Amino acid sequence: MADPATPGDSLAWRRLERRFARERTARSEAETIAEDATRRLYREQIKLEAILQVATRANESNDIEETTRQGLASLTEHTVWKCAHIFYRDPSDRLSAVAWVDHLAGSDTSREAPWTTCGQELLNQANGVRCEFFDEPPFAAGASASGHGLQHCCICSISVHGRCFGLIEAFSNVPDRDQALSREFFEGIAQTLGYVYKREHDRRMIEHMAYHDPLTGLGNRAQLFDHLDLAIRRARREQHKVAVMAINVDRFRDINDSAGTRAGDAFLVELAQRIQSSIRDIDTVARLGGDEFMIVFDGLGDSEDITTLGQRLLRNLTPEALNAKRATQTPTPTQSAGVAIYPDDARDAEGLAHCAETAMQRAKAEGGDRLVAYDPALAQRNEQRRQLEQQVRAAAEQGAFAPYYQPLVELPSERVIGAEALLRWQMADAPGPDVFIPILERLGLMHEVGTQVLRTALQHASQWLNEGRDLQRISVNVSPVQLQDDRILDTLDQILAETGLPADRVCLEITENVYLEGDEHIRTRMAALRARGIAIALDDFGTGYSSLGYLQWLSLDTLKIDKSFVFGVADQKHHLNLVRSIIGIAEALELAVTAEGIETPEIARLIAALGCTYGQGYHYGRAMPADELWARLAWPRGPGRIPGNDPQ
Repeated sequence: MADPATPGDSLAWRRLERRFARERTARSEAETIAEDATRRLYREQIKLEAILQVATRANESNDIEETTRQGLASLTEHTVWKCAHIFYRDPSDRLSAVAWVDHLAGSDTSREAPWTTCGQELLNQANGVRCEFFDEPPFAAGASASGHGLQHCCICSISVHGRCFGLIEAFSNVPDRDQALSREFFEGIAQTLGYVYKREHDRRMIEHMAYHDPLTGLGNRAQLFDHLDLAIRRARREQHKVAVMAINVDRFRDINDSAGTRAGDAFLVELAQRIQSSIRDIDTVARLGGDEFMIVFDGLGDSEDITTLGQRLLRNLTPEALNAKRATQTPTPTQSAGVAIYPDDARDAEGLAHCAETAMQRAKAEGGDRLVAYDPALAQRNEQRRQLEQQVRAAAEQGAFAPYYQPLVELPSERVIGAEALLRWQMADAPGPDVFIPILERLGLMHEVGTQVLRTALQHASQWLNEGRDLQRISVNVSPVQLQDDRILDTLDQILAETGLPADRVCLEITENVYLEGDEHIRTRMAALRARGIAIALDDFGTGYSSLGYLQWLSLDTLKIDKSFVFGVADQKHHLNLVRSIIGIAEALELAVTAEGIETPEIARLIAALGCTYGQGYHYGRAMPADELWARLAWPRGPGRIPGNDPQ
């Protein structure tokens, strides 16, 4: 028989039971912790493997669609989100579905449209969305998906450095019990796809920049020639024609000068849109730079007249057509255009474009606002012009331009008291100033050559004056290009200081083009020249667009009557009356008058009788070298005069 338990044994037993209970609890908690840790590790492993697969696919392939499908497959395999779309936002902000997975749709594919619409509306908010869960699809567009039992929705933006490149949109018919896992999946895949989409976005942006004009959005030269090459190959294969039309804006600078570069840019954008809307879908238009555009007319048949097509296009670009749309006071230029046709004019892209540009240059030379078809004779003239430009450039570099001096006589005494420095090209059979001076201006060499001539002329004048000759005036022609240059005042000050010639012995001759430019800076510089004592003469008054407005706008000292009026004063009464009227206007305004083109004694007598101040012309002498003019200059009147040295 067992001994009865003592009170001490019962206490020990209870203590033992409590210890065993604590051990069981600790073991159970340890098992739970181990189970949770194992589950978390397994989940983390699944997530990392899934994201790693997407990243590996992204590194192995540049195919954005394949990488996106891999991301969707990983997402829908390991979460409750069995219906999902991924959208890509391209550089132009268009949203397109790259890939989609729908494990619940069966044969019903009608859900694709509402999901896409839902994603489109969410895109505007995507920059602020990271990963959000909804008990029902947001926006009215998700109602259709909700009607199919997909009442649960998750949206996650695909962003890099705060910039949204896409959107993940997923639906489920059951609630997500582990949103933490889903969030990690969504964000991990979104981060991986974000760099893929950014790379694709950057690639498309670079490609767009390489083939498009940033101002107008049209194609650029590279895109145009790609399309032109393809069009020519297709035309060669299918036996049809291709035409190229070059368009250039006439006097585009007027817009920039009068309204600013912003208005000029706005005009180019509008013109580009007008051209684009006036051509066929199969044609290509590009901006080649500045104010020049080029169009490729593809697939022309023998019966189609490219000249008619071009003229119809230009009619849509008239100032009236453009102003009707703009309702602005900004001047609206016209356009010059040239066309060339494959295979008639050239058989490759470069040659065809060159022919069209040649014809366009001819259209501008004829006054602009017209269309000219390419003619092989144009190429020959352009080649001659190019060679002449090269010769002019070389002559400027070699200092081959020098002043010759035409005597300036005082009327009625006919004493030679000065000269006009006329630019001459020291080369056998060289063209005249009316040919090479515009080339110097176009090549940007006028300031350099003009400064050289001005320095030489003032050096000669200073020498003649120091040798005791009665030099009252040395005239030098300056172009509007020189007057537009900020350096002209400093240049004149420097030359006057170098030569020691008094400023009041210098006269700068300008043409009416200065007035036509309408540049306030020119007017300011002319006032600064007169403040220095330098005289200003208006050359060729009475020709071109001459008006009395010049005399009000310009600060002048002398009017020069054009020789075309002087030639006829002896036998044409209206010329005589015109010259008399000009002299009367000048006297009323207290201006001196110089008559050009005096070639006979009779004309000289008539001009002097009308009260003209000075005379020039072959009657007094042609333009001559400096040493010849020195012998013609008068000696001072009075006691300082040297006997026996009167001019012959």
